[in-house]
Amino acid sequence: MKVDVEKLLAELAKIAKAIQDAQPPKSSAEGSRSPKARPLTFLLAGRTGTGKSSTINSLLGSDIAPTGKYRPTTLEVKKYQYSHQGVAYEIIDTPGLCDDLPEAGNDEKYFAQIKAGVQEVDSLWYVTRLDDSRLSSDERRGIKLVSKALGSDIWKQAVIVFTYADAVRPAEYAEALTERTKIIREEVAKYAPTEAATLPSVAVTNRGPTTPDGAEWLPELFKMVVERFNAAGMLPFLVSMQDDVVPKQTNGKAKPRINLSGKQKGRVRKSLVDRVIQGASMGASAGRTFGPWGAVLGAVAGGAGVALYNWLLEEQDESDS
Repeated sequence: MKVDVEKLLAELAKIAKAIQDAQPPKSSAEGSRSPKARPLTFLLAGRTGTGKSSTINSLLGSDIAPTGKYRPTTLEVKKYQYSHQGVAYEIIDTPGLCDDLPEAGNDEKYFAQIKAGVQEVDSLWYVTRLDDSRLSSDERRGIKLVSKALGSDIWKQAVIVFTYADAVRPAEYAEALTERTKIIREEVAKYAPTEAATLPSVAVTNRGPTTPDGAEWLPELFKMVVERFNAAGMLPFLVSMQDDVVPKQTNGKAKPRINLSGKQKGRVRKSLVDRVIQGASMGASAGRTFGPWGAVLGAVAGGAGVALYNWLLEEQDESDS
């Protein structure tokens, strides 16, 4: 059945207003302060030097997480705060998680750190090099710890990010991506068999705009992150990123920083409709889905997300890759 997107968007605006109207009145002690939404949270897992920080910085267009080539000396959870178009972000890095350290035997200590430091994850990245031929024992340990600390459902928000794609020869690129994805899925399946079967992967290189097959990797990364993003945070994420993906001119000729193809744009729109708008239109579920984001939804209903919605509703060439 064909989805009436305009009708659903109009319904979303009504839902946003209803949620705002349902908010309890502020006490005099609160003054004019508005409720603080939880930040959108990215959890980065992978060995040091694989390009975790560089890749999240590329996606969000800002130097948020520090980059470096040196191995950590201890197991710890590090958090970086960031605000993009008024939406708060928290980038959580796990240096040492997938590294062979003397302290690595103390898994229970790090397990407790992850559980205490990570409340809700919107997007999990498992980052590893595409040109590696195997999965190391410390990487396997990292997958085990993440699964134990956060539960198998965390892999529903996960994307495998293969870095250093440019280190693979073009003739071997497709096979390397397929085989490396299979290896990671097999390891994740030990702890989350259902989620592992559909765990997607994307190849990137922070030393150039394209992968060995000639495709731009940043739009594909963005599309895949959206498709796997926690439904409760997807709308604020899209609204905060609209200036990065929507062309600056109405004729669409000025390329945005993240230049999605017609197919990628269609997949983003489908994710928004299927996982957020239709889910929110199901009566009481709206409050659970959007509860922490009433203020953001109110802004969208008031026009903050108009450019994004108009762009997503444009006719697009689905054959465009």
